Amino acid sequence: MIRRWIRCLAVVALLLGCSTDSWSAVERIVILKVDGLPFDTLSYYVRRKDPHTGKSVLPWIDHLFYERGTQFRNFYNRGLSLSASSWALLDSGQPSEIKGNLEFDRLTLRSYDYLNMFTHILRNSTGSQTATPAAQVMDEQGIRLLSDAYGTSEKYSSLQLLTRGLMANPKSASRLFSLQNPKGWLDEWTIGLQGDELFIDTLERDLIAKLKDPQIRYLDFLLPVFDHTAHVNREPEALQHALQQMDEAVGAIWATIEKSPLADQTVLVILSDHGMNTDPAVYSQGYNFIDLFTSARGGGHHVVTNRPPLGEYDLKPQPPNLPLITTASSASFYLKGQSEKFPTMLLDADGNERASIYLRDSDLNILQILWQQLARKDLKPGLRKAATDAFFAVLDRRRESWRVLHAQLQQELTAMRRSIQQMESRPASEAKTFAPVTPATAAAMKADESRYAAYVLSLEKLIALRPDSFDAVRIKIEEVLPAHSVGEINSVHQLQNYVAGMSAAGLLLNDDGSLDMTKSFFRIDYFALMEQIRTKNNVQASVSSKPVDFVASAISADAVRSALPSDQLPIDDAVWLHGDDDRQALILGRRAQDGLLWLRYLPVRDLKQSSDGRILFSPSAWRENLPLEIWEDLQMPVEQRRAWLESWHTERDWLEAVYLSRYSNGVISIHDQFEFSPVFPDAGADAATDKELLQRFYNRKRHLAQPDFIVFANDHWNFNYRGLNPGGNHGSFLRQSTHSTLLFVGGQATGIPDGLAVDRPYDSFSFVPTIFKLTGELTEKGLSQDLIDKGFKPFPGSPLPELFEHNAPPGFRTPVQ
Repeated sequence: MIRRWIRCLAVVALLLGCSTDSWSAVERIVILKVDGLPFDTLSYYVRRKDPHTGKSVLPWIDHLFYERGTQFRNFYNRGLSLSASSWALLDSGQPSEIKGNLEFDRLTLRSYDYLNMFTHILRNSTGSQTATPAAQVMDEQGIRLLSDAYGTSEKYSSLQLLTRGLMANPKSASRLFSLQNPKGWLDEWTIGLQGDELFIDTLERDLIAKLKDPQIRYLDFLLPVFDHTAHVNREPEALQHALQQMDEAVGAIWATIEKSPLADQTVLVILSDHGMNTDPAVYSQGYNFIDLFTSARGGGHHVVTNRPPLGEYDLKPQPPNLPLITTASSASFYLKGQSEKFPTMLLDADGNERASIYLRDSDLNILQILWQQLARKDLKPGLRKAATDAFFAVLDRRRESWRVLHAQLQQELTAMRRSIQQMESRPASEAKTFAPVTPATAAAMKADESRYAAYVLSLEKLIALRPDSFDAVRIKIEEVLPAHSVGEINSVHQLQNYVAGMSAAGLLLNDDGSLDMTKSFFRIDYFALMEQIRTKNNVQASVSSKPVDFVASAISADAVRSALPSDQLPIDDAVWLHGDDDRQALILGRRAQDGLLWLRYLPVRDLKQSSDGRILFSPSAWRENLPLEIWEDLQMPVEQRRAWLESWHTERDWLEAVYLSRYSNGVISIHDQFEFSPVFPDAGADAATDKELLQRFYNRKRHLAQPDFIVFANDHWNFNYRGLNPGGNHGSFLRQSTHSTLLFVGGQATGIPDGLAVDRPYDSFSFVPTIFKLTGELTEKGLSQDLIDKGFKPFPGSPLPELFEHNAPPGFRTPVQ
């Protein structure tokens, strides 16, 4: 006690000589990252009593975080409730450029499989790739991670989605393998046994060992066991067991912290990336989109995924490197037997409450169908002329935009080649770029250059086609229409009139001899198709017979502007939500001069886009059952509610108004999901530096990872095509899926309030600024010079004020009643 008083007096003396704006008593941050843990679920089990002891079944968490720590009871993830995108935001404090657990490059079919840790371990062990795919994307965007604030000798990070290098202790990787016998690893590969416990045991030992080293100032540790358990098991006993494993880890970590030299200056955080929509009374029910899209009704698509359909029921183990899987359609209208060359749909359903759909550019389908007909020797002269004219009418309509894309990619690839040469000709220590320059970085750039160079060559041949020299027989179609590519994103008009094949009647002519573009092709309105999906075997009264809740798609802001009255302008971007013809909405966004984001929810009906790009819709009255259920969940009197909803509001206002609703912060998150870094316009060869051209290329790659639309599941439905998840799921904007966990407890000198429960809502943007304010790296004056030198940028979010407003003076623990 005497020693503690002496330390406190020393703190007071230090405060008298230093500005509280820049001083911090937090010397060490320890973050326990718990994948998929909802706050309400955690609190339920904290309150649950062990009949033998009379204490909580989670005694360590109850004692540390509920009795003597601080809980943020309304902390939400932004964007989709998915691990990759959520951790990208939480680890950086910046808007996430990663939008899903799996993304595809539309032009090259490269997959970004962010959850494929086996491949990362393998590539890391050979030195071919030191950063995980998610970290590599963040580096390409110049976004620094929280752990980047610390030197290599000052931090320990466990195996997780965003990391550079396998882990801080190289011996950890070998221990992961040495602690398991060959039969155990075979079991884990084939039927998924023991893996979670193996990683937890090994990495927990590493973490505890590192806590004893006072030079280590930042430690984070990922626990995936709750997420993995909750997906497949809804039984309370199974969830409790998973949480008790976490509780034991918390106890071991805290006991080590208390014995460490930095005990008084250490803050321990429990953080989750998203929640989990699970209910012990309901089995989550699955719908398989692969079956739909490979059928004639769905378009007869050859579907690419990253896992085999129903693979969880396959006795044959899957390849550990998880290659892309193509499911060929026997109902394909024009590409039978060509699934490997010409896949027409890419599917990401990871997270399960949502599915991201990438469809081949509808215009490419038209060109290929007409090309195949023109290659026939028996095509009548009149049809041949009409088909040729139609082919070049489509090509001419797209030729200029493809010419611009070709020219820009040429510029970017030239800059990339020069950069690769420079990187290979000098030591990495001399590089002055935003990302760590290593041979692996050069290898990644070479892979990009190779993929895009092949695409550019095909695009160049397509642009060069002319009617007077075109020969559909002599020219190989796959050399001109890029194979292993689905092309650029489809417009709303294309998705409402998607060409899946030639009509049953074949090519038909108009009276004037031109090709009838309506009757000659089989077309699908995918928004209507999603709404029409029904099931006939639903046996749970609490589960709808409609698997699909609504569909979201980016829509041209330029086109929407012309359809809006002046009092709703200006807008910078728009997202269209489609429930059915009568239940639709536009989420409109605009940035003020100070950078503040303002949002508006506009109910509409019967939205259509014409072939020339014009948007037409009818205004809709406010009503129940609109997408995101804004009207019924806003807790205001009717007239006040109407006036509020018919105005623009900041995202902070939106969060405070709707966080307790069924879809929590869905309005903010759906806007975030479709917001991307800008790609600056075309520039001459000498008008931009190589650095600018490379950044344009990386921004372009992010745009090219955008799906055509995202399908959101109704409550307790999932789209897991690998195997039914009977437990719980996430990925949507439902509150159970977005409601995350954020808890703090600290040593005596940290000033973390005791027994404080904060009800005010916050989201992921607040986490990193809070950590840097705790450590003194972020003050009222902004980022420290050290962070600026390391490449950090100002954050869009602010620190959580409740952690600091009770510090009187800072450096002392202040009990809060």
